[in-house]
Amino acid sequence: MAFRQIARFGTTNQGPTFKVFAVDSERFGDIAWFRDDFAEKSIEDLLVNLNIASSKPAPLILPAGTLKITAW
Repeated sequence: MAFRQIARFGTTNQGPTFKVFAVDSERFGDIAWFRDDFAEKSIEDLLVNLNIASSKPAPLILPAGTLKITAW
């Protein structure tokens, strides 16, 4: 239902590290600690916003000959 790991940027496993925390948005409400005064909605209602399986964004089409892509 949840996954936490230290990972590295790049394909050589030598890049800088970063922390990964992922949740199964359909089941995380079963194990998450949550109080009524955290939000006006229930945790189940809030987690619906994380479930993007049915509304994936359009793919980013890269021009032919693209060698790399960066993001900020």
